[in-house]
Amino acid sequence: MRLPLSWDRCRSSTPTSATAGTSATISAPALRQAHTGASQDVTAQQFGDKWPLTVQHAIIGCRPVNPPDTSTVDLFVNDGGTLYGLNGTALSDVNGAYQNIHAIWVSGMDITPLQDAARKLC
Repeated sequence: MRLPLSWDRCRSSTPTSATAGTSATISAPALRQAHTGASQDVTAQQFGDKWPLTVQHAIIGCRPVNPPDTSTVDLFVNDGGTLYGLNGTALSDVNGAYQNIHAIWVSGMDITPLQDAARKLC
């Protein structure tokens, strides 16, 4: 089920603005402004033993780099205020909008099912 962007549901209680050289933890209003793409809430329970993250709940999403062309997209995970790149395109974002997913990725787990779910939102 596709949901509208709703970063308030999964953001941390004390988000801060992202600045150069710091974490990509940013406020819910800034997320809404910066990321105009489809998103969906996902949980460890939904993915069962294929859940590849250390957090139990996240928002996955897909944002075309050059809308409306969807051939190049940023796939991302929001775990409550921090954005993590879910693919190489997101991780190579020149604005540094995404943290490395390895911070919340369970070592050895296949992340492809989460990437596939995010890509379906494009």
